[in-house]
Amino acid sequence: MTGGRIDWAAVHRRLAAAQGAIDAALELDGLRLEALLQERARRLARPDERAQTAAPGLRVLTVRAGGQRYGLELARLAGVVPIERCAPVPGGPSELVGVTRARGEMWAAYDLRRLLGLAAGEPAGQGCLVLLRHPRRRVGVRVDEPGQVQGVGLDEIRRPAEDEAPGPALVQGMAPGSVLLIDIDALWGHPAIGEAS
Repeated sequence: MTGGRIDWAAVHRRLAAAQGAIDAALELDGLRLEALLQERARRLARPDERAQTAAPGLRVLTVRAGGQRYGLELARLAGVVPIERCAPVPGGPSELVGVTRARGEMWAAYDLRRLLGLAAGEPAGQGCLVLLRHPRRRVGVRVDEPGQVQGVGLDEIRRPAEDEAPGPALVQGMAPGSVLLIDIDALWGHPAIGEAS
């Protein structure tokens, strides 16, 4: 300002006029608000066409073990944790890596490659443990690394050729991208896991 006096009354009038214009622009009258709410309710009440046309399927967590990608049904998993320490179990089956602590509980850790009958090997890096969901048992499978969660339509699952699937008793099918789907029920019935019960 250049030494002139401020007309505070004029400033207050201009501010009040600006506030009034903002209030008027933001104000929804009752009828317009009601119409918007009814339209929103109609849209939400409509069934989702995508859900009706989508083929039934599974959501799987992809994992890598021994250079191969596998898929484990997400609904059957309790989580994925890094393996920090795993204590060997003397006299345990060769598939049993040992026991480890996760989420405040002891979990039996099995090597997925060994369960599939593949040559044993150390995971790339430390590996991680995929915890299987079960009401009474705490079992996880060691894999090299977790991948992503992906949807697999039931119509996309095919039977793998004999040379594509190690441990055929544990593989329920092949999903797109050469992901071998592991049958969790068959895992629970595996002799190495069953004998540790």
